[in-house]
Amino acid sequence: MKHISSLLLTLTAALMTTILLPSCGGTGANKNDAPIALPEIAAPAKGSVTLAVHTPAGTCNGIYAVGTMNAYDAANLDYTFAPLAGQKDWYTLTLPYAPDLSVKVLAIPEEKSEAGWSYQWAPRGSATDPMFPNVVLLQGPAHLLYENGNQPKLDSIADGAVVWVNIKAWAVTPCDEAVVATAVWIKHPWNGDNWTWVEMEPVSEGIFEYRGVWGAAGANLSSDGLDGGVWYPYPSIEGEELPAIGDTVLFTFVSTHGAQGTLSIRLLAHSENRTMPYPYGEKKQRGPIIVRVRPKTWTHVNMYAWTPEGKMLTESWPGTAMKPDPVTRGVYMYTFPADVKSVNVVFNNFDAEGGSQTSDIQELAGNCTFIIEDDCTWHVQ
Repeated sequence: MKHISSLLLTLTAALMTTILLPSCGGTGANKNDAPIALPEIAAPAKGSVTLAVHTPAGTCNGIYAVGTMNAYDAANLDYTFAPLAGQKDWYTLTLPYAPDLSVKVLAIPEEKSEAGWSYQWAPRGSATDPMFPNVVLLQGPAHLLYENGNQPKLDSIADGAVVWVNIKAWAVTPCDEAVVATAVWIKHPWNGDNWTWVEMEPVSEGIFEYRGVWGAAGANLSSDGLDGGVWYPYPSIEGEELPAIGDTVLFTFVSTHGAQGTLSIRLLAHSENRTMPYPYGEKKQRGPIIVRVRPKTWTHVNMYAWTPEGKMLTESWPGTAMKPDPVTRGVYMYTFPADVKSVNVVFNNFDAEGGSQTSDIQELAGNCTFIIEDDCTWHVQ
């Protein structure tokens, strides 16, 4: 019996340290379908957690983590992983434990000054399967959650744990040979509230155009029409006049590498019902920025805000509770200090029992009112 027990223990240990990954297909997926042997890593002391990450081809300059420990500052490389000695494509990082710790992993591009969200682990989905998992939690006491339907985030990591993760693809490969896009989709809040993907028209190699109705926000560009891609908060302006919500504009995209490149807009025609000027508020804001939020169902609103340079403007997550507008029922408001000229914000209704949140709203430069729908999408009133 002792020999049988020893054999069972050996087989159990082998099963626990080898994970058979599903067949990987699609651009940027891990081409090796063989089982991945998890490297042996000692558990950290209490008060810490260790992440072990397996990376795909094209990870030429290392990886780093962003999360609650650095206010999700994607330009902050302080939490850089170390290559795991003797293990190809594996990296490790030990972080301080916190009950609310959550983490995303990004690749370091060849030009470190370009570090940012474009190089994060790829969202769920491929050109043929919208549920294809580009990030897999291999082993360890943690949860892999999806924000906004397909954006992976590592959450609920146990104190003193080791967590193994496999990244099959990056949203943008950091070190591949530059290849211009052959097809590009654009997602924008057409006419202010209609966030949908549409395919741009190719006009020459690597250059695409789309004529649409301006919606007072930036745009996502993707080479496959799936969520994720590259976010362009402020397209450059061609011409002297700024568009407003409802105006007809021409989007022009010049690809340098897939969905990376330059995006510009040109005003074509005014609308009779044009409302909000570009960007979200007046181009030259006078006085403090005042933000108002009208949620469809939330009973309270928190705002988490920081400057584009990474300075926190509110309390730690979930942020500062917004006060009810004394004039308009069902609207919440917040006034920033007068010296704040541009902010990034996330609205949420988190409390002790959890909650929901919007996506990041970047580089808000003027007064405006946001409408938050039941599914946490938003548009400018």
